[in-house]
Amino acid sequence: MSWASPNIFWSLFYEDPETEVNWWIIKMVAVSVFFIIVAVTTVKPTAILRSIVFFTAAKLIACVIIIVAGIVSLAKGNTENLALGFNGTNTDPRDWSEAFNAIIFSYGGWEQICTIASEMRNPQRDVPIVIGSS
Repeated sequence: MSWASPNIFWSLFYEDPETEVNWWIIKMVAVSVFFIIVAVTTVKPTAILRSIVFFTAAKLIACVIIIVAGIVSLAKGNTENLALGFNGTNTDPRDWSEAFNAIIFSYGGWEQICTIASEMRNPQRDVPIVIGSS
């Protein structure tokens, strides 16, 4: 199983990490999250701006927790994984650029939705129309 696989997320819910998840379940979760974001944007546009702050803080807290746990693990002498280094890492520049493009594209879209919603006179009506027509 590769680290880019969506099954990594689902392995949190299954005892066997190699369990394959139905393709439709993954797509339905993605569509559900999309509709939740559209609903929140429609009902209260300022909630999206607050959610951006919340998720940014959550990501920073998660990064700090991971860094502290790594330092504690290294301090205890767990260095056997350092010998492996980056074995198995994909070094093809095309794959790296494709990954960066996907990240930048999704972030740019999220930022543009918030900017557009703050500029509209009636965002409850206009944002779903803009998202649906794009």
